[in-house]
Amino acid sequence: MNIYAYIKPYRFIFALVFFMGIISTFITAIQPLIGKFLIDDVLIAKNHSFAKVLGLAILVMVFGYSITLFTRFLYFRMSLNLMLDMRSSFYQHLIHLPVLFFAKNRTGDIVSRINEDLTEIQRLYTENVLQLFTMSLTFLFNIILLWVLDWKLTLISLLFIPILIVGIHKFRHLLFEQHMELRKQSAKNQSMMVETFSAIRFIRTAHVEATVEKKFYDELKEINKQNIKVMFINAFAQGVPQTVLMISTICMIWFLGSQVLNGTMSIGTMIAFMAYQASLFGTIQGFAQLYLRLQKGRVSIQRVHDFFQRQPEKDGSESVPETFSSIQFKNVSFLFELHHPILQQVNFTIRRGEKIGLIGDNGIGKSTIANLLARVYEPNEGSILFDSKNIRNFTRESWYQRVCLIAHDHPIWYGTFFDFLQLGKKNASSEEMLDVIRMVGLDRFIATKPTGLKTQIGENGVTLSAGQKQRLLLARALLQDADILILDEATSHLDVRSESEFFQLMKEHFQDKTIIIITHRYQNLEWLDRLIDLSEKSSTIVQKNVGGINNVSLLHG
Repeated sequence: MNIYAYIKPYRFIFALVFFMGIISTFITAIQPLIGKFLIDDVLIAKNHSFAKVLGLAILVMVFGYSITLFTRFLYFRMSLNLMLDMRSSFYQHLIHLPVLFFAKNRTGDIVSRINEDLTEIQRLYTENVLQLFTMSLTFLFNIILLWVLDWKLTLISLLFIPILIVGIHKFRHLLFEQHMELRKQSAKNQSMMVETFSAIRFIRTAHVEATVEKKFYDELKEINKQNIKVMFINAFAQGVPQTVLMISTICMIWFLGSQVLNGTMSIGTMIAFMAYQASLFGTIQGFAQLYLRLQKGRVSIQRVHDFFQRQPEKDGSESVPETFSSIQFKNVSFLFELHHPILQQVNFTIRRGEKIGLIGDNGIGKSTIANLLARVYEPNEGSILFDSKNIRNFTRESWYQRVCLIAHDHPIWYGTFFDFLQLGKKNASSEEMLDVIRMVGLDRFIATKPTGLKTQIGENGVTLSAGQKQRLLLARALLQDADILILDEATSHLDVRSESEFFQLMKEHFQDKTIIIITHRYQNLEWLDRLIDLSEKSSTIVQKNVGGINNVSLLHG
């Protein structure tokens, strides 16, 4: 992840923020000197007007405060825009990764990296970098001004710093490991929440509320234990500089007090020196805390980098031709895991305009063929040819315009009927939407709604029955008007009569389309040209007699 690429568009604002930081830090640094002058030269020696000096001091402080406010505003706006760019880029990268990536990574973990880890990275490279810059300036100003006040005492003050640095460094690896473990546990818990709410109907009907509640509670307890462990390590890591600086401060107060009592140092000088020393030690503590936060940021960088280094699926460069004669599966093999093939050396051809049925036992690879043809997956071996060209040569955008997959488990997004149907055709009119709604038999249901197509569906189509969801998915696909339609158990929740009516509509309105039906039911398949039976191992074609279901060819593949 190249963070500079995201910062580059805001480099002018970054420079302005840093410049304002210099002014703000300088104004803060001279305030103890103003205090010294006010005490020694105004209040004690009475060499200047108290009202004028006090008024000038107030003006300086107000100016410094105004600069600080303006700097914070610039930083805050820049941080929001930077986070917008980072999250958008990461999201865009993720949705173009292979679908198998999402099968192997839990949703909650992905969401955790988008939200928590990117936020931590944004803080590391903006807030923490700005703090490092201002603290470095403050440290430098404090050293210079302390040196001007008393260089010998300044050297004594710095003697404790090496001990502090060594002490903090010892905790670096331990903090990194424990923060990484905490992030993993947190992501696991987020995954469970996502899975729980997605499966709430099953949880209720299966009466497993107590089981998931206990699992959730146990995970939270583990997160609490890990948080306590991280807190203790942080406390020890921060306790080292605090103890060292406290001892140094006590020694310096005793020594400065002795000098004032002996008359070798003025009260104003003592107060200024103590103020600068307190600021110096505070800055050192800030460096220590920043160093500890860096370990937390390193964890987030590692977690985001793990996903960013995954390569998105390669896209083709050609557009899909307007016409074609056939689609051929040529020696296609596919596997999810090594040594567990789903498809092996599959060969068959579908001619343009054919209506094909894919049948076979569960787990035989019917849906896999649908996903391969829709380019959800890519074959491990072999090729899928669109006429003579491998479909990998075509851009995904042009391919998705020509091929539409309708699966029984496709989600219904939150929004209205109008919003969802626009996914099929972005600029579709209400009339076009109502036409496809009528075709799939949802017109009566929509007519009962006062707001019609503007009716809210609810998250994941919670207001719809299973059959209504499938009809809506079919309506979206029909609106897309793709040349190749793949129905993967897309009518499984329709009764036999409704399925027959729908297939009749497809037969009437999509005579020129290539249609592939994946089903376990053998009713209503008389209108198909062929059935491809994946259960058999042979590759011969058997011609059946005409009449009923036997009017189709049976391809064993």
